[in-house]
Amino acid sequence: AVDDSAIGELVHRDELVAERFPKDRVVGSSLRIGTRIVGEVDLGIEYRHGEREIVSGAKGQLDRFEFAAKYSF
Repeated sequence: AVDDSAIGELVHRDELVAERFPKDRVVGSSLRIGTRIVGEVDLGIEYRHGEREIVSGAKGQLDRFEFAAKYSF
């Protein structure tokens, strides 16, 4: 449950992906913020960024925003 104050979390590296693909260069980070705005209504937003380069030299990048709302009754 989300309390009345804002919460934040920052993760610098996705260790699970790094364990599964040890020879690849994998970097990921996310920032999550959530708060209760009124009564039983919670809102949250998350931004995620990731980069991956595999042994062959191919590269990929991911940027994503996610929004969530919850009403507790």
